[in-house]
Amino acid sequence: MQTLRVLFRLLFLLSASVILLVQVNKRLRLGAKKLAPSLSVVEEKESDGDLDSNLLPWSCDSGRSWNAYCQNAHIERDRGLFVLTRRHKKSNSIFNFCFLRSDGIDEAQAASIVDNYFTFPDKKTRSVVQFSPGRVGSKILLWTLKRSFASQAGVSFRHSHRRGPSGMKLLRSNPNSKAMYLFGDPLDIVGSLDAFMRKGQPGWVVQHAKHMGSFPGNDINVPFLASRWRIINQKDVLRLAEHFESHLWNSNTTSRTVSFTLRSETYRHGANVAALAFWMGLSDASSIRFPEKDADIVGRRSHIPRCKRYKLRIQGNDRLGAFAAYSRLGCALVRLPDHCFWL
Repeated sequence: MQTLRVLFRLLFLLSASVILLVQVNKRLRLGAKKLAPSLSVVEEKESDGDLDSNLLPWSCDSGRSWNAYCQNAHIERDRGLFVLTRRHKKSNSIFNFCFLRSDGIDEAQAASIVDNYFTFPDKKTRSVVQFSPGRVGSKILLWTLKRSFASQAGVSFRHSHRRGPSGMKLLRSNPNSKAMYLFGDPLDIVGSLDAFMRKGQPGWVVQHAKHMGSFPGNDINVPFLASRWRIINQKDVLRLAEHFESHLWNSNTTSRTVSFTLRSETYRHGANVAALAFWMGLSDASSIRFPEKDADIVGRRSHIPRCKRYKLRIQGNDRLGAFAAYSRLGCALVRLPDHCFWL
């Protein structure tokens, strides 16, 4: 009997030791993940396609990866951009107003323009055109705005992937129209389109490239795009940077297509919603009510959370190469506020 008691005690101690070792191992792994640098190699998880949060800068870790890359690479980010801020008393939110020095406007002139707009905002919204490069949550935002203006007759909404000059023609054909540009992390956009290529849906990506005007003068087809898709992580094949610049950087105040820009990953945040409502001419931001993130929206292409949706198979030097390939756009967007009025 004494021997059995000793054996039971030994087994109990052995089991407790194993449990303790497992817990210590888990804590060590968790600590290692927290200490991992922002540009570390991403390990793919075959189970559910999760991504290391650092791969998708804004959507999963607030832009730290892009900010670190642009600083380390000494890439010019502001392109002559300066931002003025004003506090909106009703919402108690800070609004951002953006200007380019190439517009020929100094800080004093810009402040006068901002104060005048802030006192007498444009409330005659009749037609809203939303420009975007695609894969940035534009369907959800458009659905939300249509619902917010459901009680107001005569207000129309439209979405377009057109570039700046073509977009300007669209605006001129719609009196009393105003336009916004919805932007997002370029690696996120490429990862989303890459998912369609991997799922065997290249035809949809070809149509998207045509809508964006990525290959002007070419008769785009699946073989044409597939031959260029091999270097999608080394070159801005779809010319995302030019798409963004055509609406803002390469325009002056008289030909700029958009008067409001919004970051897709943060457009649900309070200050951005308040700014959007002010730009739309709404008296109360509470009328803009977004659906639940997993809601079934007509036209939406995916219901999987953004941080789990894509799997860019780039690691090590290839990953840094992808940052370099899209640095022209990524580093410009680091400087740009989450929302901005362009006056």
